[in-house]
Amino acid sequence: MCGIAGWIGFREYFPPPLRLDLLAHRGPDDQGEKRYVSASQRVAASLGSTRLAILDLSSDGHMPMEHEAEPLALVYNGEIYNFLELRRELTAAGERFRSRTDTEVILREYRVRGDGVAARLRGMFAFALWDGRGEGRLLLARDRFGKKPLYYRNDKGQGLAFFGPGSGKLYPGPAGQKAPGLAAGQAGPVRGHAGPAATTYFLVPEKALSVAH
Repeated sequence: MCGIAGWIGFREYFPPPLRLDLLAHRGPDDQGEKRYVSASQRVAASLGSTRLAILDLSSDGHMPMEHEAEPLALVYNGEIYNFLELRRELTAAGERFRSRTDTEVILREYRVRGDGVAARLRGMFAFALWDGRGEGRLLLARDRFGKKPLYYRNDKGQGLAFFGPGSGKLYPGPAGQKAPGLAAGQAGPVRGHAGPAATTYFLVPEKALSVAH
C-alpha cells in the first residue's frame, strides 16, 4: 500500500525535503511532496506520499490531494470499505468529486464534518490531513483495528514528524512506545508537541491526534 510521511511545526524550522525514494517500495506508481503554510504564516507543514494506485489509476489520485476551495491537503494509506456510501452523501451535500478514489472521500468528509471524519470511516487506514485555515493544524488518524500503523515524533522541540510503515529512515529515532491521542470523533487541538524530544510514538488504534501550535 502507499507510504506516507511528513512534518508540522513553526515555519522557521522547516526540515529538508523528504527522502521519498526510501518509500518507493510502498508505492511504485506515483510520488509527491508539498509544503504548506498556515493562513497566519506562523505554522508550516510538509506532506509526502508514494502511491500504489488501485481505484483510480489516473493522475487525479495524486497525493498530497488538495481541496479546490479550502486550504486542505491529505496523504493516506489504506482502503475505505464504505467510501461509495459516503461519496453519495457528500455529493448530496454539494461536494463535487474529480476522481474515483477513496482518498478524495476522506478529504471531502473532513471539509463537511471536521474531526468526526475518522469515526465515519469503515476500513483499514492511516492518514494525515493538513488544515491551513487560521493557525494551521494537522489531523493524524488510523483505523480502529490497527491494521495500518502510524508513528509520530517530537523533533527536538521544533516540530512533529509522522510516518507510516517502512519510513523510519526518514526520521530515525527510538520507537515502540504508545501515547494517548484524541478519541475518534473528538475535537480539540493538542497544543505544542506530543512527547519528549527524540522519542517516537505509535498512534493507538481508533485514535485521532490533532496537532496545532
